[in-house]
Amino acid sequence: MIARRSLFNAAVVLFTVSSALVASAAGELKKIGTAQVQFFALGPAGMKINGETNDLKVKDADGKLTLITKMGTFSTGIGLRDRHLKKYMETEKYPDVKLVVDKIKIKMPADKATSKGSVKGTLTLHGKTKDVSFDYQAKRMGSDYLVQGKFGVDIVNYGVEQPCYLGVCMETAVKMKASFKLRQ
Repeated sequence: MIARRSLFNAAVVLFTVSSALVASAAGELKKIGTAQVQFFALGPAGMKINGETNDLKVKDADGKLTLITKMGTFSTGIGLRDRHLKKYMETEKYPDVKLVVDKIKIKMPADKATSKGSVKGTLTLHGKTKDVSFDYQAKRMGSDYLVQGKFGVDIVNYGVEQPCYLGVCMETAVKMKASFKLRQ
């Protein structure tokens, strides 16, 4: 009788703990505060081009996290360069850059802890969708998660023409980085 009761109590505790974990993992995440999305590209003779935007939408639905930014909102700090960026990226035709990842692939940290990892998702850029691997770090503080992610992409693989101006061409490898806060 004591063994059955102990087994029953253990089953109840296990069920309660696993239910709490599933409820926590299933909780919808919403972006709060200001986000920062950046790109880094190189040109000849060590020339660096950095662009950034605060425009980032995060959707949590159907077991997937979807991050969307408007390509036309990136600023490099130089108006002519911004116009060239919009021209090469065809922002009128392809306004969104979208990264989608299965939420279950991301290790959500315990409170006051940090998790890191590399996962695969799909990136839609310039109207083309391809698999991409990215690194992330998430730090949890109560119901808030401070998230950082980064990946590299070769824009010609997405049908983007190599950007050139007056015979000076940029490299096609671009690094992307995002920092944002989510709340559960």
